[in-house]
Parts: sequence; C-alpha cells; structure tokens
Amino acid sequence: RNRLEAYSWQFANLWPKTTHRMLIGISPTRSVGVNPELRDEWKEILRENRPISNASNREVRELDLTPFLGGSAVYLRFRDSHPEDGWGAAVGEVVVRADGKEVARFTPPAESEKPFLYDSGGSGTSPGSGGHRFADNDRRFVYKIVPPEGTKRLIASVDIWNQFEVSAQGREPARTHVEVPNAYMRDYAIANRAMAFWLDPNVKEERVLMERIMSDVEPYTPYLGWFAQDVAGEFGGTELASRHGVYILAADWFENMSVFSAARASVEPPKAPPVPKLENKVYVTFVMSEGDNLQYNQHAMRRLWDDPARGRVPITWTTTPLLLEAAPGILGYYQRTATPNDVLIAGPSGAGYINPDPWPDATFGMFARQTRRYMLRTGMNTVHILNRIDGQNIPLSESKARFYAAIVLPKGLFMSWENRSRSMMLKEGVPLSVLREANSAAGIRRAIEEAVRDWDGKSPKFVSVGLLAWNVTPSHLASAVENLDPAVKIVRGDHYFDLMRKAHSPGPRKGRQE
Repeated sequence: RNRLEAYSWQFANLWPKTTHRMLIGISPTRSVGVNPELRDEWKEILRENRPISNASNREVRELDLTPFLGGSAVYLRFRDSHPEDGWGAAVGEVVVRADGKEVARFTPPAESEKPFLYDSGGSGTSPGSGGHRFADNDRRFVYKIVPPEGTKRLIASVDIWNQFEVSAQGREPARTHVEVPNAYMRDYAIANRAMAFWLDPNVKEERVLMERIMSDVEPYTPYLGWFAQDVAGEFGGTELASRHGVYILAADWFENMSVFSAARASVEPPKAPPVPKLENKVYVTFVMSEGDNLQYNQHAMRRLWDDPARGRVPITWTTTPLLLEAAPGILGYYQRTATPNDVLIAGPSGAGYINPDPWPDATFGMFARQTRRYMLRTGMNTVHILNRIDGQNIPLSESKARFYAAIVLPKGLFMSWENRSRSMMLKEGVPLSVLREANSAAGIRRAIEEAVRDWDGKSPKFVSVGLLAWNVTPSHLASAVENLDPAVKIVRGDHYFDLMRKAHSPGPRKGRQE
C-alpha cells in the first residue's frame, strides 16, 4: 500500500485512540551517509564557475554521455560548484535520448523521477520553478540511466541553473546515502500516545488528509517533526499548519525528547550589558538562523557555541522559548555559558514556527499570549518572524503587527530573510528590521561595505544581517569584521532595537536639558 492509504487507515482507526494534544510528523525512514565501497571514476563534463544564486543562468543544456557507454548503465552526478555558500546545482526537467529515441523524461519531485534516482545524496526537492531537485554545499545526487542494448549515442538534455558541477561515469559508483528505519522522536510519540504520520503538503491528495488531521485539533496545537520534501515541504507545510492554528517545532532529528523534556533544570537568563551610547554610526547586528529548529539547539548550535571565536563579535542567536518545555537543560546551558556578546531571541515566529498572516485573526491572540508568556519566562525580548504565502516573503499585515505590538510587547522585530536590509518603525511604535542574508564571510563583508557605501552620514543607519547557521561560524564572522570602517558599530540584537528606538524618538524640546 502507498503512504496515503496507510495514513488514511491510521486516521480512521488509530486517531480516535490517540492524543490530540500534539501532532507528530516523522518519516518512517531516514537517509544516512555510508562509506564508499566501490571505486569512483567521475569525469567532469559541465561546470558553472560563476557565483550565481538567482537562476539567471537557467537554460537547457545538452550533455553528451556517449563516452560513458559500454556498461549496463550511465551515471550522472550533480554537485555544488561553490559549496561554501549554499546555492548549488538546481535541476528541472531531464530528457534522455538514445540514438535519437527518448528513453527517459522526468521532472523532480514527480514520481517519474524515482526509477532514475540512484543516490539522493542528501539533496532536496521543491515544486517551485516548475519542480526541481537541488544539491547545496556538500550534497549531491546521482541519476542512473540504462540505455537500450547497442546504443551508439546517448544525449541528456538537462534544465539546470545556479552553481553546478556535473560529472558522469560508466560504472556503478559508491552510494553516499542509504535509507534505514527512522527511530528519532518515536520515544516522545509513544510516551504521549501520539499518532505519527509523514505526508507531503505539496501533493494534493496528501494535503487533503493533512488538512483533515489539522482541522481536528484545537488552536495552538504543536506539530513536532518536519515535512516531506524538506524546504518545499517547509514552505507548504508551515503555511498549511498556520492556516489551521497549528505551530511547528522542527524536531525530526531530536534525540531522547522524552528524557530532555522531563528532566528538571535551572533556567535563568543572564543580565544584559548596558546599552551603548547612540552615535552617528552605521549600526550592524548579526542574527543566526535556525531558531525554529529543536535538533539544531541540540546538535549544530552546540558546535557553533563551542567555536573559540564566540564572544569576540556580538551575535543574536534565534532559538525557541519552548525549549523551556522541550529541553530546559539545553536552554539553561546556553544561558549559563553566554558571553556579554551573546543574546538569545525568539524565532521564528515566537512560541512556535508559524507564518503569522495565514493564521486566522480569531485565534492569533492565543499564539501572541503564549509567545509573551514564554518569552517572559525565558528572558527573551525580541522576535524574528518569517511570514510567507506560497513560499514568498510578504510584509507583516497591520492586524498581525498590532497583535505583536500590543500582546507580545517585543523590543523589536526581525523579519524575513532577503537580499537587502530595511529598517523602519511600525505605526504601533515597534521597530522592525528586515534581515539581509549572508551565507559566507565574503557575503558578510559585502553586506557591511554596501551599508557604508549607501549611508548618507546625516543620521544613524541600522542594518541587520542574517547568518545561515549551516554555513557561517563565529570564526567566519570574526574574520569578516576585521579592520572595519570606523563608521561601523556592531551591536547585539536587543541593543540594536534600543538604539533604533532612541534614534527615532522625538528630540528634546527647546530649553529642555538632557
């Protein structure tokens, strides 16, 4: 049976017997890396050397695979030609012809791709741009093409863009990833008598079942786990959940949550250092990504936290105030070991990962009140928001801005993840700053230089830079900000908004002494 049939049976027969206090989205299997056992003989046949991340080089390219004929199959590998910045090979439709006759045609992530996908290599898929598979950083993917016996000429027409390296070989390569049973989060699901499912929000029939499940729970119910299709699943799944008043906690790789959530621990936010004096400077703050991600708190964030350069440069670390419930010991550790240059903030987009605008106004007050409650208990005073519809960033609506301003009462709001930073004061008097994405030390340096170049020098300028946690470390940041222009001042995220409020407050009246 396919998974839609299996989970439809679960919903009809098991759902009435399980808790409705939470939803668990975890895959039955997971992809794990393996040590190569077969010799690789890859030969590069196509490369994009330019650092391109906007699909401006998208076109259908013909790849001659004829030199690799002679065995039972030809293997075609796609990788990132600039693995340091995370904008690797993106592949849409693939058409293969043997002696002029079509033998394969598929577009990821459709079912038609599956017979040809030899090794997923940690790659992801998205229905965007007509559907495509992508391999960023050190990821890759390999297609296996079996030509008819006696084929003399083999040509692949590949719709490809961004930073790609394409190689081929005629003998079976080593697989880098295999599928094994997935045990993550099972302990927590069992302990809470919760039903686990794994549905794709971008597949119409599966989305309908997800909507039925989400419609059957109360507002502000957590969905712990993740979604099929990774980033594409994130966009579609988070919006779908938000429309049903359900918030997300990325936890599909979290270990032993039944233990971490039950263990008692001291949670005491560190005292913030004094706010620096407002000067006529370009104020820059750096915000680390992945605040929605519980397993990031458990694994990757700890590795970043142990970087010897942490503390040399102010960093605003997004996390979730719900660590207070899920893993208070982890939250307490970060609080106890924070330097004066480290500050934890909530996000995205508060007490749970949501897109605010799709969430119904009728129940958004509940989300805002819970966010305020958990931020007070964890000492967080700033929020990072991701607000998307159909995978696209959108401005925060006036109604949702009022909820944040009146109920959450943040020092300020960081917003989105875009190619330039913008800062403004909302009508409600709350400062908001759109993050400018930076995926490398060079990107950080470029963002700062652009900010200085565009500054008129007449009043303070405020620029927020988002750091992709999978690519940028405190050491990268420290090296990127060496020998900065004297006009630049780097501050913590909470101080950034304190200074922004002061810069936008009315000046002293005539005769008044400060």
